[in-house]
Amino acid sequence: MTEKEKLVEEVKQIAAMNERLRQEKSELESQNATLEDQSKDMEYILQVFARDGHEQQIIAMLRNGNTHHEIAEWLSGEPGVKKEALRLPYHRRDLVSVVRTLESSIREQDPSRLEELKTPQPWTTVTINTRLISHLLDLYFTWIHPVHMLFSETDFKISLYAAAPKEQVYCSAPLVNAICALSCHLLDKNALKAKLQGENIDSLKIGFSKQCKDLLEQEGGNDIKRAQTLAILFLVELSSCNVLVAEDLLRRAVETLDTCGPQNLLSPDAFQINFWGIHSLNTFWTSMAYKLPRGTAMFRGPTFQGVDLDRDTEQWRYYPNQPEESRTVPRKPGLALLTAFHHAELYRLVQKSLPLYSGTRGKLHVEALMNSYLEFVMWWNNLPDSMSDGNANVQPHMVFLQIQYHTALVQLFVPLLHAHGFSKSSLDTIRSIVVDHAVKGLSLVEDSRKRYSSRFHMPLEMFCVVQLGEVLLRYSPQEPEASTVAEFCLEILKESRSGFACSGPLQDLFYETAEECGVVMTQKMRDLVDVEKRYVGNGNDFRHACGKESYTAVMLMARNIDPSFADGWPSQWGLAIATKAAMSNAAKSKRLTSNIIAERGNRSLDIASILNADND
Repeated sequence: MTEKEKLVEEVKQIAAMNERLRQEKSELESQNATLEDQSKDMEYILQVFARDGHEQQIIAMLRNGNTHHEIAEWLSGEPGVKKEALRLPYHRRDLVSVVRTLESSIREQDPSRLEELKTPQPWTTVTINTRLISHLLDLYFTWIHPVHMLFSETDFKISLYAAAPKEQVYCSAPLVNAICALSCHLLDKNALKAKLQGENIDSLKIGFSKQCKDLLEQEGGNDIKRAQTLAILFLVELSSCNVLVAEDLLRRAVETLDTCGPQNLLSPDAFQINFWGIHSLNTFWTSMAYKLPRGTAMFRGPTFQGVDLDRDTEQWRYYPNQPEESRTVPRKPGLALLTAFHHAELYRLVQKSLPLYSGTRGKLHVEALMNSYLEFVMWWNNLPDSMSDGNANVQPHMVFLQIQYHTALVQLFVPLLHAHGFSKSSLDTIRSIVVDHAVKGLSLVEDSRKRYSSRFHMPLEMFCVVQLGEVLLRYSPQEPEASTVAEFCLEILKESRSGFACSGPLQDLFYETAEECGVVMTQKMRDLVDVEKRYVGNGNDFRHACGKESYTAVMLMARNIDPSFADGWPSQWGLAIATKAAMSNAAKSKRLTSNIIAERGNRSLDIASILNADND
């Protein structure tokens, strides 16, 4: 073939490629037009509802931030809507036509049912202030639900706004009251005068909590909603310093969950979210005191089995106590469901690691500890880049997930510092591991505090702050400087205690620990604690849960370490470091490959744009 013929052949190939690209462009434009039409239709539908007063539930869902898709799904699940939709010609099966036909049908058959459709379920009688209840729900799903995902948000909201009782599968009056009681801890009376309408926050907390407990007692039985409600009540009572009551509620939540099982639910994935949420919460709490959690065989099964993580498309935005401020705040990928999955995976590992020092499986050998450590490292390497602390879109629940990882590794290694037989070099290595993860954990707390106020940090994060801060005071008083660590932790706890009373005694206990560690307490530190207003209640249960007794338990665990542990440490730690490096390189290589594939895809799009530009 001559050069001219080769050139002609290349031109033909380029022409054929260009034609394919034109066809693809035409298809994309057609798809885009369809999407735009659907968007316009949906906007019109929602405007009709808002303007004409149709379906108060839908208006409430709009104000609550539900997506158009969620609202459409809810409508499609309404038996009446579905029935009327099937009667309509295909081209008229849009939501406006369906709803108007449905209303006409109901008006002819039973006009009284129109009011039934328009009246939301009165889930609580503590207050008739619907604006306040809506605000409490928004606070919950912004700050609490992504951290402690105890149920499916989508399923809950569909049931919340459903009119027919048989469609309220995932919502109940006790559950709504528990959610409102916990969200009250995030309220700011100075920022919410209009919404509170003269109501007292403390009275609201007590009212929601009491009504929740009264309803639970009246209803009895064991079902998934009861387990969810008990778990949220655990957080309510813990936040109010009632630790012994809280622990009993968490125990009952776990027992209820294990009793009712997934067969009582319509949605298997909803059960998975609830199951892992409650057991992860239970494992977190028991790990704070180095206790063994109440377990179940299913906890060893696949995490989030049957849950579609790709549906995690909800957006997140900073939602303060002044909602009007949030309107100008841009939304970011929430990844709450993905966070909950990795959270469950983390606490699967924590659950496996807790018996290591307990003596229930005999003495602890170095190989077992290294295997546990490498499992944590693998979990860290599998964490998506979108959830890493270096990502600008990282949300507070993602940051807290990483704080829990560093706390778990501190808990894994710190008992070794009280064991015998280690050389000075080995002890220095162990100390550096513990200190490194404590510093990283508190650095994440500081970063989250800069992005978002510590006012919205959940109470369990304060337990991490106390543990990480105490480790630095005891094992690294010079670097970072102990006084700096003490002041930082006291500031965080003060900001938290304005909403969560449990941070008060935690702050007192940390102050005492700092004094015992020889930290010179400055006037600023004393002012942070406010000596005159220090926690004066019965703090024995808090001391048992997170104070002196917990640290004593750490020291006692050293008795369950095998005598050969110290001798095998140097070689096993060296092997673990080499394995960790190989695992990290493999993870980086995997991410690099993904990035290259994505980049190639972008380049292909760029080439297509150039070809189209040249031929337009």
